[in-house]
Amino acid sequence: MFVARYSYDDIERGWTAYMVPTASTKEALADLLIDYGVVKLPPRLADQYWSGDVDAAIEYVLETQDIRYHERAELWMLVHNPRGLICWPLNAGSIEEAVEEARSLGNAGANEWGNFGWTTTGNVRYVASVNSMLHIFECEDAQKENDM
Repeated sequence: MFVARYSYDDIERGWTAYMVPTASTKEALADLLIDYGVVKLPPRLADQYWSGDVDAAIEYVLETQDIRYHERAELWMLVHNPRGLICWPLNAGSIEEAVEEARSLGNAGANEWGNFGWTTTGNVRYVASVNSMLHIFECEDAQKENDM
Protein backbone atom coordinates (compact mmCIF):
# COMPACT_ATOMS: atom_id res chain seq x y z
CA MET A 1 0.00 0.00 0.00
CA PHE A 2 1.09 3.59 -0.54
CA VAL A 3 1.34 6.21 2.20
CA ALA A 4 2.42 9.84 2.30
CA ARG A 5 4.37 11.75 4.92
CA TYR A 6 6.42 14.86 5.37
CA SER A 7 9.94 13.66 5.95
CA TYR A 8 13.59 14.56 6.08
CA ASP A 9 15.34 11.23 6.53
CA ASP A 10 13.09 8.92 8.54
CA ILE A 11 13.43 6.00 6.15
CA GLU A 12 17.11 5.67 6.99
CA ARG A 13 16.46 6.07 10.72
CA GLY A 14 13.40 3.84 10.81
CA TRP A 15 11.81 5.81 13.67
CA THR A 16 9.92 9.03 14.17
CA ALA A 17 10.18 11.56 16.97
CA TYR A 18 8.17 14.37 18.46
CA MET A 19 9.16 17.73 17.01
CA VAL A 20 8.82 19.50 20.39
CA PRO A 21 10.55 19.61 22.74
CA THR A 22 14.05 19.03 21.44
CA ALA A 23 17.44 19.90 22.92
CA SER A 24 21.15 19.92 22.19
CA THR A 25 21.85 17.36 24.94
CA LYS A 26 19.83 14.40 26.14
CA GLU A 27 20.01 15.72 29.71
CA ALA A 28 18.53 19.05 28.64
CA LEU A 29 15.73 17.21 26.83
CA ALA A 30 15.04 15.10 29.92
CA ASP A 31 14.76 18.31 31.94
CA LEU A 32 12.33 19.81 29.41
CA LEU A 33 10.21 16.65 29.41
CA ILE A 34 9.77 17.05 33.15
CA ASP A 35 9.12 20.81 32.94
CA TYR A 36 6.51 20.35 30.19
CA GLY A 37 4.76 17.58 32.11
CA VAL A 38 5.45 14.96 29.45
CA VAL A 39 7.07 12.70 32.05
CA LYS A 40 5.41 12.23 35.43
CA LEU A 41 7.99 11.65 38.11
CA PRO A 42 7.48 9.37 41.12
CA PRO A 43 6.57 11.54 44.15
CA ARG A 44 9.99 11.30 45.83
CA LEU A 45 11.81 12.35 42.66
CA ALA A 46 9.27 15.07 41.94
CA ASP A 47 9.81 16.60 45.38
CA GLN A 48 13.58 16.56 44.89
CA TYR A 49 13.33 17.94 41.37
CA TRP A 50 11.08 20.87 42.25
CA SER A 51 13.33 21.64 45.23
CA GLY A 52 16.29 22.07 42.85
CA ASP A 53 17.93 18.63 43.14
CA VAL A 54 17.43 17.61 39.50
CA ASP A 55 20.09 14.92 38.90
CA ALA A 56 18.11 11.87 40.05
CA ALA A 57 14.99 13.00 38.16
CA ILE A 58 16.93 13.53 34.94
CA GLU A 59 18.55 10.11 35.33
CA TYR A 60 15.08 8.60 35.83
CA VAL A 61 13.87 10.15 32.56
CA LEU A 62 16.95 8.95 30.69
CA GLU A 63 16.35 5.41 31.96
CA THR A 64 12.60 5.30 31.29
CA GLN A 65 12.14 7.26 28.04
CA ASP A 66 13.28 6.49 24.51
CA ILE A 67 15.43 9.53 23.72
CA ARG A 68 17.56 9.43 20.57
CA TYR A 69 19.84 11.70 18.61
CA HIS A 70 18.49 12.94 15.27
CA GLU A 71 21.65 13.36 13.22
CA ARG A 72 20.25 15.56 10.49
CA ALA A 73 18.57 17.96 12.94
CA GLU A 74 21.54 17.66 15.32
CA LEU A 75 19.12 17.48 18.25
CA TRP A 76 18.01 15.01 20.88
CA MET A 77 14.35 14.00 20.52
CA LEU A 78 11.75 11.88 22.29
CA VAL A 79 10.89 8.93 20.07
CA HIS A 80 7.27 8.88 18.97
CA ASN A 81 7.24 5.59 17.08
CA PRO A 82 10.25 3.28 17.30
CA ARG A 83 8.81 0.74 14.85
CA GLY A 84 7.68 2.73 11.84
CA LEU A 85 6.80 5.98 10.19
CA ILE A 86 3.80 8.14 10.93
CA CYS A 87 1.82 8.62 7.73
CA TRP A 88 -1.44 9.10 5.83
CA PRO A 89 -2.70 6.05 3.96
CA LEU A 90 -3.46 6.67 0.30
CA ASN A 91 -6.05 4.96 -1.91
CA ALA A 92 -3.75 4.98 -4.95
CA GLY A 93 -2.98 1.81 -6.86
CA SER A 94 0.20 3.07 -8.55
CA ILE A 95 3.11 5.33 -7.73
CA GLU A 96 1.85 7.96 -10.17
CA GLU A 97 -1.61 7.92 -8.58
CA ALA A 98 -0.04 8.10 -5.10
CA VAL A 99 1.99 11.19 -6.04
CA GLU A 100 -1.08 12.93 -7.46
CA GLU A 101 -3.28 11.96 -4.49
CA ALA A 102 -0.70 13.24 -1.98
CA ARG A 103 -0.22 16.44 -4.00
CA SER A 104 -4.00 17.03 -4.04
CA LEU A 105 -4.27 16.41 -0.30
CA GLY A 106 -1.37 18.76 0.34
CA ASN A 107 -2.77 21.51 -1.88
CA ALA A 108 -6.14 21.21 -0.13
CA GLY A 109 -4.46 21.45 3.30
CA ALA A 110 -5.84 18.01 4.17
CA ASN A 111 -2.50 16.67 5.38
CA GLU A 112 -0.41 18.48 7.97
CA TRP A 113 3.13 18.04 9.21
CA GLY A 114 2.01 16.36 12.42
CA ASN A 115 -0.96 14.48 13.85
CA PHE A 116 -1.10 11.94 11.06
CA GLY A 117 -2.89 9.29 13.14
CA TRP A 118 -1.57 6.32 11.14
CA THR A 119 1.71 4.40 11.21
CA THR A 120 3.40 2.06 8.78
CA THR A 121 3.75 -1.61 9.63
CA GLY A 122 6.15 -4.12 8.16
CA ASN A 123 8.76 -3.30 5.56
CA VAL A 124 8.79 0.28 4.29
CA ARG A 125 10.46 1.63 1.19
CA TYR A 126 10.74 5.11 -0.26
CA VAL A 127 9.20 5.34 -3.75
CA ALA A 128 8.76 8.97 -4.82
CA SER A 129 8.81 12.64 -3.87
CA VAL A 130 5.87 14.98 -4.29
CA ASN A 131 8.11 17.92 -3.37
CA SER A 132 11.18 18.49 -1.20
CA MET A 133 9.29 17.65 2.00
CA LEU A 134 6.29 15.46 1.04
CA HIS A 135 7.16 11.90 0.06
CA ILE A 136 5.50 8.65 -0.91
CA PHE A 137 6.40 5.36 0.75
CA GLU A 138 5.21 1.84 0.14
CA CYS A 139 4.60 -0.42 3.13
CA GLU A 140 2.96 -3.72 3.97
CA ASP A 141 0.13 -2.01 5.82
CA ALA A 142 -0.82 1.01 7.93
CA GLN A 143 -2.76 1.04 11.16
CA LYS A 144 -4.26 3.66 13.42
CA GLU A 145 -1.75 4.74 16.06
CA ASN A 146 -4.18 4.29 18.94
CA ASP A 147 -4.80 0.67 17.84
CA MET A 148 -1.14 -0.26 18.35
